[in-house]
Amino acid sequence: TGIDVYGSLKTVSRSDVNLIVTVNPKTKQILMTSIPRDCEIELHSNGKLDKLTHTGIFGVDCTVETVENYFGIDINYYVRVNFSSVENIVNALGGITVNNPVAFTASDGTYSYEAGDVYMDGAKALRFARERYNLGGGDRDRGKNQMRVITGIINKAISPSIITNYTSILDAVSGSFQTNMSNSEMTSLIKMQINDMSGWDIEQISVNGTGNGSAWSPANGFNSWVMEPNVNTVKRAVEVIKKVENGEDVKALAQQVMEENTADE
Repeated sequence: TGIDVYGSLKTVSRSDVNLIVTVNPKTKQILMTSIPRDCEIELHSNGKLDKLTHTGIFGVDCTVETVENYFGIDINYYVRVNFSSVENIVNALGGITVNNPVAFTASDGTYSYEAGDVYMDGAKALRFARERYNLGGGDRDRGKNQMRVITGIINKAISPSIITNYTSILDAVSGSFQTNMSNSEMTSLIKMQINDMSGWDIEQISVNGTGNGSAWSPANGFNSWVMEPNVNTVKRAVEVIKKVENGEDVKALAQQVMEENTADE
């Protein structure tokens, strides 16, 4: 989960980025499932319909439990970041390479992104992940770009030159994120990767929905634009998540789900 501010992670703010990341270390598969920030679902904190992004106002536990309840899944761990986190982590890794499918210029004029593999430092990666106005699919495409940035971070983090120097990298990003994963659990995963140095299959899918106009937001106390989730895309997402957990190869299925969602946009 990612909140929409710079500075301290203790700041209370909206949870604008929400990704379910399903990791199977035995099959070396990672599935990222993007959930649009404006999805109108029942918040765990008060049982009322509101935008997913507003769970962040009530804390990370509310975000996790709301997503668990809606998808009917268990979430073992969370990682909470903000704008500063992204910049710090990417810079600590020495920059990342992101595959960008369509060239565009950021709406604030700061960066232009060519199509193809693009090297990015922290500030450029953050701007890439935040852009929506100059993308054809708006917030949907922003969600896909956020997953592309995380893919770039993972690929760089598991590269031999970085992962074998993991203690200094962890020291460099200390305080840049919040998580309920223990240091021993993180170290165990890292050492597993060092032992075999094999690649990971990283797939991406998204939940989709339909703009539903303006609706009352209990968290805001006024009306806000909301998206009504497409229940079928939620069911499909859970289907793919379960297959990853069960050790099945989901590469073809994940691509099929993304094509289905794109056709509906």
